[in-house]
Amino acid sequence: MKKNIPVILMLGLFPFSTMAQKQGQERIDSLIGELPKSIEDTNKVILLNDLSFSFYSTNPDKGIEFGNQALTLAERLQWKQGVAQANGRIGVNYFGKADYPQALAYWLKALKLNEELNNKRAIGINLGNIGNVYLTKSEYSKALDYYFKASKINEEVNNKNALALNLGNIGTVYGYQLQYSKGLDYFLKALKIYEELQDQSGIARSSISIGNVYQGLKDYSKAFEYNFKALRLVQESGVSNLIAISHTNIGKIYLDLATDSNKTQLTILMGGNKTATLQLAKAYNDSAITVFKEIGDISALYQTYQSLSDIQSLMGDKTGALESYKNYALFKDSVFNMEKDKKITETAMQYEFDKKEAATKSEQEKKIFNNVIFVIQSQQDLQEH
Repeated sequence: MKKNIPVILMLGLFPFSTMAQKQGQERIDSLIGELPKSIEDTNKVILLNDLSFSFYSTNPDKGIEFGNQALTLAERLQWKQGVAQANGRIGVNYFGKADYPQALAYWLKALKLNEELNNKRAIGINLGNIGNVYLTKSEYSKALDYYFKASKINEEVNNKNALALNLGNIGTVYGYQLQYSKGLDYFLKALKIYEELQDQSGIARSSISIGNVYQGLKDYSKAFEYNFKALRLVQESGVSNLIAISHTNIGKIYLDLATDSNKTQLTILMGGNKTATLQLAKAYNDSAITVFKEIGDISALYQTYQSLSDIQSLMGDKTGALESYKNYALFKDSVFNMEKDKKITETAMQYEFDKKEAATKSEQEKKIFNNVIFVIQSQQDLQEH
């Protein structure tokens, strides 16, 4: 069941600038075009921070470069709020690189500064992002602690977007801990806020998570209801990965429905027709595989091929089942090797971070100094400047 609840609600990394409507390369080009005309003031810090954020998903090294430029200028100007923003943006990019120790370090810096500034909106975002780090590290108790603190502040400052994200993340944590009722409660709270905000993407993501909880609870009717609701929304928006996720989830629901030892729901929903149910499961899996191939998501591909192999085997297609299993094994090995390399890298980075932290503590024992230890913030923090 744990794998049935994807972590798709985490990370409130929303782009922000005076040109927030522009996206992708167009937005980056517009921002870069402003640089030659900018003078060394706080507006340039904001511009560099905005550029830093723009690269986090495509070229985080470039994002870090712009973030460091913003940080240097903000420190020279002695603009504490700009320093906090820059640390946040740098952290976002490190998170994009899966360098979680560095991300955490920069977000903590931002949190410390924003606490000094009493910038509650930014504090709430910092806390939520730190929770994201711990969720990624499967440290669920710490993740919940930060998410609950963030949610309390989000409510105080009426930051509904951040609140919905944190509530969804709390639901995800409870889902991973197999506390489905609690998880469902928080997903529903997040969905209600997204509906108030008319945030179609948020509604879709919450609906997928709610549908997956109901699937785990074997309430297939509700699982279909929420996943089809999400599918309609993501088809309208054309977000490929969410379309594929929706198709995958619906295919899994049909597969679970066909193989459940209790045939009551199969009879109610499909007239007891197991073959037709498996055919629908295969059709949705095939559609998902097509999209995952287009976007190059090999992690999703190996899981979808596994389901497809199971479906084909149940349908008596031994040749197809074997071919799908080979694809499953191939992509799984690729993902395993990438995760292995990533784990080695993360371990090395954590070691270096721990050494650095120990050295800092040792130095603190020798003398009193005013340097602030910072940690990263999300893009939402940049809305406060």
